[in-house]
Amino acid sequence: MGANTELDNDTWEVQTPQHEACQKHKEFHEKVRDVLISYKDEQFRVMQTVQSVSKSRELWSNSSSEVDWILAQIKDLMQENRETVAEVLLSDGFLIPTVDCLKMLNIKYEANKAVWQFRIPQTLYCFWQPLLTGLLSRSFTQTLIDKMFMKLKECSDSSELRPQFLINWISEMLTSIARVNSGKKRRRCNKRVYVKELFLHKVPLQWIRLTENCLEAPCWATPHLLQLILTSMRPRLPRSSRKNLLYLTSIYTEGGGPLSSPGLLSNYSEQPIYTIESLQWRVRQENQVKNEGQAAENQEDVLEKDDGVEEVEEEEEEMVTETNHLEGLAHSDNMVAIAEKKAALQGSAWQIIADEIQWKDFPLGKLPGQTDDPDGLMLDNYSMMSLLDQPVRDEWKSPNTNSAELNIPVTGGLLWTQNDFHKIKSGLQLF
Repeated sequence: MGANTELDNDTWEVQTPQHEACQKHKEFHEKVRDVLISYKDEQFRVMQTVQSVSKSRELWSNSSSEVDWILAQIKDLMQENRETVAEVLLSDGFLIPTVDCLKMLNIKYEANKAVWQFRIPQTLYCFWQPLLTGLLSRSFTQTLIDKMFMKLKECSDSSELRPQFLINWISEMLTSIARVNSGKKRRRCNKRVYVKELFLHKVPLQWIRLTENCLEAPCWATPHLLQLILTSMRPRLPRSSRKNLLYLTSIYTEGGGPLSSPGLLSNYSEQPIYTIESLQWRVRQENQVKNEGQAAENQEDVLEKDDGVEEVEEEEEEMVTETNHLEGLAHSDNMVAIAEKKAALQGSAWQIIADEIQWKDFPLGKLPGQTDDPDGLMLDNYSMMSLLDQPVRDEWKSPNTNSAELNIPVTGGLLWTQNDFHKIKSGLQLF
């Protein structure tokens, strides 16, 4: 009995330090959460005071003494444990808004999801910009983006706001880093309200580590995020490595990965092509893979012409912007191909129609603009070929037959005459 009591005491002594550490972490987590809630309350108070979203953005951009005091408290907490601060920032209700938060900020996210792809809605951006600008030091920026990729890896439901806003925040931060690293200190402007950048100075990060974290959280947005990382990376990976990495990533995430691309049906890639819609989807996917590789190659050609002077950095930023419009590039390539085909058919009886046509409205065998008169299929200019000059397929021939048995005239003659066409026309019945 005494031995069991002694064992129980030993077990309690082993568990006590772990229990105390867990309790301290929980208390620290709640302390960080309380400070962030006080920041939200202050920003909402400002919004309620002016009763105007646009006016609120302007006031938020000019940090108040209350916000400065809250920011000082969070910086003190970061000195103790910045990992936990990043963890709380990425919990629901803060950088990752809930549906109620979006309603309070008058943000109709679902209706404008396509417009805000890879971007944070401006009202939400202005809401958090004063806090983030004060916190995003070199070390905390690395910690926060690493944590975002980690959270993205854990997401599995594309219908939730969490994966969508994680992708948007990562893209927003990487784009801002690319701008400031290239010497661009622009500020976005909308409706006369200037929106400050998240970063004021160059941010050297652990780019290889970010690349690994990005690849470990594959989703439909991975090629875009990886392109942003490779653009700002110093020192650069070899050109061939960057090109192949982007190309392979595009192929790997073509089906959507654990998260499906907004507006696309990921199950198309697993089904045979039976409809025009599925065929168009497959073509878009193939063009996206091809254009991502081509965009990376074009970027290398620009960047390798100079050893890192400012002109190269400006071109680099343009490449960051171009990656947001891969489907636009694919569409442009298609338009060029159509123009080339039109030029090749100049003067021919055939032509290419680039307009969108609802083929379901036309019976099989009928073309848009075609009349019911069969003469519409006749060509004004055509050449005649004698029967003997026409090619004969091998399967039409039999080893035991000759031209006499096939009743083929030895002398030349037309396969069809103009009279034959008139007889066929008079015998046609249109229905």
